[in-house]
Amino acid sequence: MAAEILIVDDDRDLLELIGLWVRKFGYQPVLAAAAEQALTHLAKNPQTALVLLDIRMPGLTGVEALEKIQSAPTPPPVIMITAGSSIEGAVECMRAGAYDYLPKPLRPERLEATIRNALERSSLQDRVRILERNLEQTYQFDNVIGDSPPMQRVFQLVRQVADAAAPVLLTGESGVGKEVIARTLHFNSGRKNHPFVATNCAAIPADLMESELFGHERGAFTGAIRRRLGKLEEAGAGSVLLDEIGEMDPRLQAKLLRVLQEREFQRVGSNDTLKLRARIVAATNRDLEEEIAAGNFREDLYYRLNVVVIEVPPLRRRREDIPKLVAHMLRRFREREERSVETVSAGAMEALCSYDWPGNVRELENVIYRAGLVTSTSVIEQSALPRKITSSLPAFAPNRRETQAFAASPASSNGSLQAQTEQLIDQALAATDGNVAEAARRLGISRSTLYRKLKARESGLGGA
Repeated sequence: MAAEILIVDDDRDLLELIGLWVRKFGYQPVLAAAAEQALTHLAKNPQTALVLLDIRMPGLTGVEALEKIQSAPTPPPVIMITAGSSIEGAVECMRAGAYDYLPKPLRPERLEATIRNALERSSLQDRVRILERNLEQTYQFDNVIGDSPPMQRVFQLVRQVADAAAPVLLTGESGVGKEVIARTLHFNSGRKNHPFVATNCAAIPADLMESELFGHERGAFTGAIRRRLGKLEEAGAGSVLLDEIGEMDPRLQAKLLRVLQEREFQRVGSNDTLKLRARIVAATNRDLEEEIAAGNFREDLYYRLNVVVIEVPPLRRRREDIPKLVAHMLRRFREREERSVETVSAGAMEALCSYDWPGNVRELENVIYRAGLVTSTSVIEQSALPRKITSSLPAFAPNRRETQAFAASPASSNGSLQAQTEQLIDQALAATDGNVAEAARRLGISRSTLYRKLKARESGLGGA
């Protein structure tokens, strides 16, 4: 369906001529001889793609009509039509939100090009709004996967500090999802309508990192052919994530410390002082106290960043989140690869939940993606997983009846059941190198039950 263009002009002859041109351009013209009529139409037809609006009209002027159009939540682009004597008024209209202005007499080729450009820009802005809305929804607490108690504690802390101005330090191993938590913090705060920008302190050479953060002026150094805004300025009143801050060059650490203390900075090569409005979120997989002791990190900067610390737990401490994470990763895999892999088998899930995941969520995502690629059915079987994953399974696999009997076996159990119990205990302890807590988890019983049975065995009372 052709885009609808509303044309507003009190000159009937010109109004009809523009309507003919617009139809020839491939759009659907709607004619209005007064601003009041145009506003009534817009109220009933919010799908109107663009407005051509004359500045000088009796009654409600084009300038006044523009102000009312711009007050809508998502106003259509407006192109002002002006006589040569009212160019200054057209410029003021552009400052008030008009896309462009065209002087009379109109030329059809210029009119067509201006309409096309305005519609393309409007379409791009619509796509950006949709992406921003989807991004904001993605990082709502209900959509970030983490039902386990350790992750719920993280979310609780994020809620408590979301609107604070203080810096936040995110700690945790590589791959645990520190950037996801940083984005969750941003999109659940009053800064969500401002930019979230991230930079990796380990990926950018030290001599370029200053420009990356603070920006630079043209000619500030060799190769600076134009002014560049740094991350701190680009973020405005939003959030800046300084990832892997433990690897920041010590010279730059001193400058960052001053920015945090004074809440101001300068572009490289400039004497103008800019206010820091963004919130700083730093992330690291290093122990910064050890880095301080080694002379690699400034102690005073650490205490500036250490106001609010959020430790993101490794995946091995939140195994109960793995099934949901797998389901989420499979959805993304299907969308990206257009494959019909729906789920994983029970055996594959057991292996995924038993593995310790030194690479954390990032490693899990890579494993699921690879398994999806090599799977020809809708179910990922255990055989599709890397050997290092499947080798994490216990050497024994007690069935449900054996486990229930083991957990409930009294002192008067017969010899056969007691022998089975003893064997399961020995296998579990052998498979976990004597780790009682892990052995109890694999057997499906509480740690206290296993301790009680071990103590009873040592005292010669059997399986009490």
